[in-house]
This record gives sequence, structure tokens and C-alpha cells, in this order.
Amino acid sequence: MPVNVSEVYIANLALAELGSRAIVSLDDATPEARWCKRFYSQCRDELLRSHPWNFAIKRQTLSALPSQPLSEWLYQYALPSDFIRLYQLNSFFADERQELYQIEAGNLLTDAETASIRYIFQQTDTTKFDPLFVSALALLLASKVCRPITGNDGSGYYQQHKLIALPEARKLDAREDKPRVKSPMAESDLIRSRFASDVS
Repeated sequence: MPVNVSEVYIANLALAELGSRAIVSLDDATPEARWCKRFYSQCRDELLRSHPWNFAIKRQTLSALPSQPLSEWLYQYALPSDFIRLYQLNSFFADERQELYQIEAGNLLTDAETASIRYIFQQTDTTKFDPLFVSALALLLASKVCRPITGNDGSGYYQQHKLIALPEARKLDAREDKPRVKSPMAESDLIRSRFASDVS
């Protein structure tokens, strides 16, 4: 990704879609800058939450909180301040094993005695963004600022974002995410023995 990619660069991509004038800063005293500033962070975090982007994943081992949760779970762990979405918990993919945890009031509740996570974080360094993510973000931003800036409906930009730019960005990003460690379930004796019996 070119180092000149910035919040202003992305905002100007969105404004170019609208045929609006470019801005120099999000703090410019113009309607274009004011509306882009209002919606930029929301659009960025919405897009980050929608997919486990490789440029926005971290690993962290959480420390258990001293108090036991007032629920059916045995342990609770405070989630990082930049947490956007859980991707893996103790090597299990979170979306596939949702019965292993619950997220409540900024904490991770689970019966696991340890909690090592991979998570999507609030990546704000625009120079780390994938080029296709930038395109999808610009279209999403354009869809939000279209009506207040131009008075026109921005649904066309949202459809381009949702149906074209975002699926392409997710597809190519997913091809680059190939964990070296297999899921613990795939490594279990039960699964291996069943697989061997199916083959024989």
C-alpha cells in the first residue's frame, strides 16, 4: 500500500465518487470535510468488523479478572481496548464454536482457564490498509455522506460497496489467511480415527 494513503486520501476517493470538491484536511471548514469526519470512523470500524482482515489481526493472552462472572461461566477476561471482533479463542475459530464463550459488557466469559485470542483490532494506521479495503471503505463512506452533501440518495454507492468492492476484498484477503496450526478439533484422536476408518 502506498505510504500516502491517509484518512484524507480515502475521504477524497469518496468525494470523487460524488463529484464533489476535494478537501485538504478533515478539519477543513467545508461541508465535505465536516461530513467525512463525522462518518469516517464509523465506516472504518463497521468494515473492520465485517471480516477478519489480515492487516487488522492481533494475538493476545488475556488475564483473568479476579471476580467470577455472575453467570453460568467460570471465568471472565477483560477484552483489549482496541477490540473489534473475536476471531479465535484458544485456537478454535470463534464463529464456529460460539458455545465456548460469551461477550458481555466488554468482557469475555468462558469456562476456559486460559484465554489466548486472535482478534480484529481497531486498525487506524491507513498505510496498513489493503488497497481493496480502501476502495470498499471509500464507497461505504460515499454512501453515508452522499445525501447530506449532495441531497441525493447514496444507495447506489452502497450497492457498489456491498455487491462488488467488499466481496472482492474479502475473497482475496481470505486467500492469504492460512493458519499453520490446525484446529484442535481436527487434531483430536476421535477425528483422526474416524477419518482413517472412512478411508479404509
